[in-house]
Amino acid sequence: MFGDRRWTRLLVVPLILCTVGLMVAYPVFFLVVESLNTGEAGIFPPESYGLANFADMIEDGRVLWNTAYVAGISTVMAVLIGLVLA
Repeated sequence: MFGDRRWTRLLVVPLILCTVGLMVAYPVFFLVVESLNTGEAGIFPPESYGLANFADMIEDGRVLWNTAYVAGISTVMAVLIGLVLA
């Protein structure tokens, strides 16, 4: 009886871990590849790679300010909605 559970556990747990790992790894991989895309947006795989997007982001301070602003506002909204629903 215990032997069956052990074999099931030895087969199912690695399968679940691999599935969840791929569900996390693929979006992270896609995000990194798209952040290095210097060609036309939305084409996968990218035609050219580079760090130009990051250089543009550093040169234009509005991008970082807008990101911080949206993150701050969305955090406040999430806390307020969470408090109301709790």
